[in-house]
Amino acid sequence: EPDNPKASFYRGICLLELDRGAEARAVFEPLAAGNSALKEDATWYIALSYLKEQDKAACKSALMKIDTSSAHHAEAREILKGLY
Repeated sequence: EPDNPKASFYRGICLLELDRGAEARAVFEPLAAGNSALKEDATWYIALSYLKEQDKAACKSALMKIDTSSAHHAEAREILKGLY
């Protein structure tokens, strides 16, 4: 279901779990850039994909995009502390 944001989101999670981070980000990025209810979660999973690949610079950059009102904000700050 390519037009179903929720299906795309879960596809991205599956790709991430299969260690296919670049493909997962290709799925998450349009969701993170859009206005769907999945925007915050997509941004979070982009950051996690970089963390999983041990790309600290890209992970930091992605974590900094997580808004203070996000449900993932506290977790993002904790990960950021560990990356410095």
